[in-house]
Amino acid sequence: MASKTTVPDREISTELVAKGEVELAIIVVTQAFTTPGVELAGPLPQEIRLHTAFGGAISSTSQAPGPAQRLLDALKSPRALEVIKAQGMEPM
Repeated sequence: MASKTTVPDREISTELVAKGEVELAIIVVTQAFTTPGVELAGPLPQEIRLHTAFGGAISSTSQAPGPAQRLLDALKSPRALEVIKAQGMEPM
């Protein structure tokens, strides 16, 4: 496989797919949804899939805890969850 493998040094893999320079890329799912001309073939098998979790917190010394809390609340709203899912992510 090494002779058929390309590891891009600068470009995003999905951009190479969109240009037709590579046929297949293993990517972060969200890249497939944000690169025109690229179609997600499907997720990797569960046994080899990697998950990244994002979290949010408010510092005890925050000078704007109210707005920070409103942002965290907005990120949990039904509309935000709809966008998150549409981008191929799985809310926790």
